Amino acid sequence: LFAQAYPRATIMMAVRNSTQWVTSASKYRNLKRRWAKGQNRSGCPGLFPSPNAEDGEWVEFYERHTRKVREFARGHPALTYVEIPLNDEIGNVVDDIFGFTKRCWGHTNVN
Repeated sequence: LFAQAYPRATIMMAVRNSTQWVTSASKYRNLKRRWAKGQNRSGCPGLFPSPNAEDGEWVEFYERHTRKVREFARGHPALTYVEIPLNDEIGNVVDDIFGFTKRCWGHTNVN
């Protein structure tokens, strides 16, 4: 549906090391617990690992999600896919590529 509704859209995905992502998600405002609660309310059980799952399950979730987004973009060549490493320079990179002010890309979850 997304590709049909927005056939010339740009998908920008900020990526990082999956283990670092799990560490960050574990410390950011109960993110894993909120996702698990949300999936139960949405009628989509199994979308996320349990909030108490081992870190390895969350690493697999992150890597699977990243692969799915990349595959989706490859399967829809009219879309533009831009993957940017999530690091201290992301604000400068996004500003250079898209002209978005780097103030929008502050680091709010410092671990």
